[in-house]
Amino acid sequence: MMDAFRLLYASHARPRLEYGGVTTYPCTAGELDKLERVQRAATRLVVGLRRTSYEGRLQATGLFSIAYRRLRGDLICLRKILRGDMGPEL
Repeated sequence: MMDAFRLLYASHARPRLEYGGVTTYPCTAGELDKLERVQRAATRLVVGLRRTSYEGRLQATGLFSIAYRRLRGDLICLRKILRGDMGPEL
């Protein structure tokens, strides 16, 4: 069940939440919280995890928070820029 949820979430919900993440990082905590709320609600749909804490649901499903994934994406982008691996169009 967890694998099916992770596959569905990763292929349908996550791309919409993370679209343009490196170039349009939310400036306010409120904007990031709105994105995080979508993931919180999605993880509540997993059978048997409804009453589990958000962190527990993330751990059980093998997901990371939106804030963590955004930070990780920014760091990867920065590394590519510093190494010259990023094209000049960005």
